[in-house]
Amino acid sequence: MAKSKSKAGKISIDGLRTLINKTSGLEVAHNLNKANPTEVKEWIPTGSRWLDSIICRGQLAGVPVGKFTEIAGLESTGKSFMAAQIAGNAQKMGMTVIYMDSESAIDPGFLERAGCDISELIYVQAQSVEHVLETIENVLKSGAERTLFIWDSLAMTPTITDVEGDFNPQSTMAMKARIPIKGDVQADYPHCEYQVCLPGSQPVENEHSTGTERTYRRNDNSVHHPRRKGYALCILSTGVAHRP
Repeated sequence: MAKSKSKAGKISIDGLRTLINKTSGLEVAHNLNKANPTEVKEWIPTGSRWLDSIICRGQLAGVPVGKFTEIAGLESTGKSFMAAQIAGNAQKMGMTVIYMDSESAIDPGFLERAGCDISELIYVQAQSVEHVLETIENVLKSGAERTLFIWDSLAMTPTITDVEGDFNPQSTMAMKARIPIKGDVQADYPHCEYQVCLPGSQPVENEHSTGTERTYRRNDNSVHHPRRKGYALCILSTGVAHRP
């Protein structure tokens, strides 16, 4: 008598999550009804209650902790002022603030008037894009908890090639665009537990761009996994909107 073949049973949702996590070697499959990497539990006020109220419906929010925030706008529109207010509010929440300045132009009195305790603020001269990304990575690796990184600004931070190269803009074309994307990918990939979430984004060339200014298009297929809560990265960049 021929032996009947048994049909494979349907794998449960929990079973599929377990299978995916086992294949990945990391916990990358999550139940969105439970704790997951997309959840924001803490916000840093921006200093504007109106802005905080529209960032997250139903509550006064701000800059999300565990996420990447970009403040973009034309020059002299208040980006540094908002960043200083965010830094002061982060300090009041018990966070360490690391302020990376590419132009060595921030005024200590300006920071104090915005509510910052400059004796507890770490000021870093942003020597290059690579230096900034390495600084962030090393601080995260060190195990320091509850840290806000402010990068002021991306547009004015040179790459090492910019510093060491000649004055021909063609020789370093697209270099600044490629390095932050690599940093985004490394921090976006959930390969270790100290990573902070950086959204996957692509630089989009603009006909009015000066070469240092970029806009971003969000890549909705990117995966965001802030492996340790308590970190936030705030980047300031000059906008590329055409001014008539």
